[in-house]
Amino acid sequence: MASSRSGFDFMSQRPLTNVDELMKKSNLTPDLLKANRLPDSLKAKKKKEKPKVKEIPEELRTTLKILKMRSALDSKRFYKRSSMKNMSDNVQMGRVVDSPADFYSSRLTKKQRKRSLADELLADEDFTKDVKKRYVDNILTHKKKFKKDFKELQMKQRQKEKRNNRLQKSKKQKKKKKT
Repeated sequence: MASSRSGFDFMSQRPLTNVDELMKKSNLTPDLLKANRLPDSLKAKKKKEKPKVKEIPEELRTTLKILKMRSALDSKRFYKRSSMKNMSDNVQMGRVVDSPADFYSSRLTKKQRKRSLADELLADEDFTKDVKKRYVDNILTHKKKFKKDFKELQMKQRQKEKRNNRLQKSKKQKKKKKT
């Protein structure tokens, strides 16, 4: 039997390799049994590298902010408290696939779909009207806090009123000329 083979010979009940030859080649020594810890040469070298922090693109950052504030965006709906406070930079984006069980009226058309969630919200007229209305209401209720914004809002309202008055006067003048 050759000594280069490894394994066990069941007929003679002995290993096929010569243990003494292998021990001469190994790093293990008889002193190792007495030692309290492994020598540095035998320890597995662990590299303590910090994971690379990936920069989150600005578009994805805005989408995450929108998701965090979704309860403020839709006041008629209840959302559980978000667990995104402790969220790390490990974020994955996916695509929302509409269920075939949904009605066609509840789905977005291809024209309505935008590149990001922020673009979709800005393209939605009802949403923008609602946000503007809430902004104006908030400023009017907290006049002292938002003095500057309140004055700007008053100026815009006065300018609108002036434009409307001018338009009405011009329409009246046109009607008088026709008659």
